[in-house]
Amino acid sequence: MNEIAAAQSRLTDQEFTTVRAALAEAYKLMAKAGARPDDLYSRISELHLQVMATDACDALVSGDWQWLPPTGDIQAVVTSLAVRIRALDHLLTVIAPHNGPPVNAQTDYLCGKTNWFVIPRLTARVPRPGHGGRASFSQRGTLCHRLLPRMIGSYEITLTFLPDIRCFDPNLILGSAMFEDFGLNYHIESGTFHAIGIQCDTSAQQIGAAIGKATAARCYCVAWPELTMRRDVELQALIDGLKAIARSAAQNGLPAFTLAGSWHVGEDEQRRNVAPVLDAYGETLLEHSKARAYSDNEYGLEAIYSDYRIPVLVTQDRLVAFAICKDFCDTRSGIPYPVLNVDLIVVGSIGNEQTMASHRAMATRIEPSGTGAFVVQQDLETATGKTGWVSRPGSGIAKADLVDLRRGAWSVA
Repeated sequence: MNEIAAAQSRLTDQEFTTVRAALAEAYKLMAKAGARPDDLYSRISELHLQVMATDACDALVSGDWQWLPPTGDIQAVVTSLAVRIRALDHLLTVIAPHNGPPVNAQTDYLCGKTNWFVIPRLTARVPRPGHGGRASFSQRGTLCHRLLPRMIGSYEITLTFLPDIRCFDPNLILGSAMFEDFGLNYHIESGTFHAIGIQCDTSAQQIGAAIGKATAARCYCVAWPELTMRRDVELQALIDGLKAIARSAAQNGLPAFTLAGSWHVGEDEQRRNVAPVLDAYGETLLEHSKARAYSDNEYGLEAIYSDYRIPVLVTQDRLVAFAICKDFCDTRSGIPYPVLNVDLIVVGSIGNEQTMASHRAMATRIEPSGTGAFVVQQDLETATGKTGWVSRPGSGIAKADLVDLRRGAWSVA
């Protein structure tokens, strides 16, 4: 910290690259500081922080980049660092206001000096008040930008920009779609398995009905569960349905994006569990591949290649990440989702009640940082495959609704 503070104290200009690198350096210090500094941060009142940040920004403009306090008191150091981050956050917005979409989000938002992304917001974040007007660093560290590391352990973060046709809609409606009368066919060999077929004669019709309901409900996004979308059947039906709706519907009624379930794609060592994400017009925005293979006593190990990349969809107001089943319920070390600074994580899953309980535990773990989880899970535990679960964001302790698919496979949150 002392080295970074000393180096920044020698800065004199307010160029974009200088200010962005300084913000990323300071933010990285606080984000990696640990539990005690984060607790001390939560003791800083928001009003006090805003007043001090305004004065600090004025000092930066006048050429004064010194920010370490004269004493080594840890509360004073944390407060000074918090103030510096807010001041740089505001100054960077003044220097480079958010005037439009990036040419390439992955490169345009990356600060090469720190290997962190600095992503501007269209509208400033309103701090969550917390107890007594205070909240943690993850909830209010910056107001005008979002910062993400390019690497979280072994996981690489990749950015895709979406010109969000729903960015000004304050009502975030999320649509979940599952299949009635659904089953999976597997190929099992040498202690491994992969999906080879679906038992659902009306899958295309169900997809068409769900798209119509999503548009009528003005859903921000729609999600299907894991291993429910064969590329040549269900996925193609979804693409065709979105394109047809887009040609006929008012633009502001379209879902901004759709998580198109997932399917086992490729052969042998190259097989992956891949979840496409489509835009409102049925075009592929990105593809997310599962990292952690499922293991079952009866079927064996899911025969997939693990892909340690997490795509993040950058809209003008929100950051959205994606996960597939076990990736969002495994509690072993190195899981990136608890420290991923996004607004929403959309999860496609397939499993039983215990699987959903693990998803709920992860959702409850991340929610205090301001990240919500939307989990859509098809159930194959029952002989008839008639049930599923939906876990919605923003409920405090995450809860899951049991869905009776005999009464309809569509719901909104």
